[in-house]
Amino acid sequence: MSSLTFTFASMKEGQEILVQRDDYLRVMRPFERSLKMQANTYVPESAFGAFLKASVMPWTQEEMEKLKKGSSDLIKRLDQLEIDFHENILLVKTDGREEWNSAYTRANGIILPEKKLKNYGGEKLVRLLAHELFHIISRKRPALREQLYKMLGFTIISEISFPKLLESRILTNPDAPLYDNYIEVFVEGAKAQVVPIVLLKESYENINAKEDIFHSIAMKLAVLEEQQGEWKVQCREENPLILNLEDVSGLLEQVGEDMERFNQVEEILAENFALLVGGLKNVTTSQIFEKMRSFLTIQ
Repeated sequence: MSSLTFTFASMKEGQEILVQRDDYLRVMRPFERSLKMQANTYVPESAFGAFLKASVMPWTQEEMEKLKKGSSDLIKRLDQLEIDFHENILLVKTDGREEWNSAYTRANGIILPEKKLKNYGGEKLVRLLAHELFHIISRKRPALREQLYKMLGFTIISEISFPKLLESRILTNPDAPLYDNYIEVFVEGAKAQVVPIVLLKESYENINAKEDIFHSIAMKLAVLEEQQGEWKVQCREENPLILNLEDVSGLLEQVGEDMERFNQVEEILAENFALLVGGLKNVTTSQIFEKMRSFLTIQ
């Protein structure tokens, strides 16, 4: 039997998870706090913490019944796959304002916005929980994370330093807040180390945060260089070297994705894990499965 459990967080427990100063809050850029709060001025961390606390909501009986069924089904699937993860997962409900109605993770908590809960049920909910569970597994098992990243061609490195021109546009993923990996590709026939980054298409002051933020972001590749053990973004005449996906070769072949579905490696792996739990195997999910079993097989 799996030793994985799910617990409904109280309001206080949910608030404590959201304001815990982990890597996500540590590296979050000031403009991100303003963007999330739809503010035109600087937002201090204390005000953002109060905003996070205010986003936490109490559970309804209907929501708890739905999630009890979904989490129970997920545990049964993991038992069948002989994958175990000894952890108590806290389920936290929010109004969704703090992360544009997206589900995400912090510490050992899966954060579920009210709007998404209404739209998810059955198999769709099981896969959502599996996707988010993967992020917690990845965070808690760094050796497993390193091997899974390597499987898709990514190397874990020290935290990457970004120039100021990017610091005002680069977004932080709560599920993988550190930009600490690269993949080797070819640019005009020459090898290059690049990291996928999520960028605002324009300055945050011009973004309407009330609309779907995903219309205002783009996946790009930052070309890296190592200087005295520190990884930085290459610059040409002080301009960071940023590429489109179609500017490189050898990328999609390594990760097994097409250009429309390409994402940060953490998200690619999480989605493939969700497919695995849903019984939808392909080459990538089969490889993930074998790696997972070697680290998380029930004894």
